[in-house]
Amino acid sequence: MANSKMIAFPPLDTKLDYYSDWTVRMQLKLEEKACYYAVEHDAPDTDDEEILADFNTQNTKARAQIAKYLGPYALNIVKPHIASAKGMWDALRAAYENKVLQIRQTY
Repeated sequence: MANSKMIAFPPLDTKLDYYSDWTVRMQLKLEEKACYYAVEHDAPDTDDEEILADFNTQNTKARAQIAKYLGPYALNIVKPHIASAKGMWDALRAAYENKVLQIRQTY
């Protein structure tokens, strides 16, 4: 019988050059869990309870998945944005892309 357990990928931490690979893997994971929408969008501005409930479910799933694949360094980056998957994603992008850009400019 084949082992059907999926192989997890390493968490994002201090290795700056891993960020681009991590984002690809994380996007695929979030799409698999049907919650990537919450990373791309803010909460909808609507009174429709069904739409809000669906978004909140996706946001909760996405936040949990993102946090699951973060090391201590990256987790500290997202702590101020923990209520929003998009906020977490944007904070990581800003932190890692800025650091990579700074390193490239020094060489």
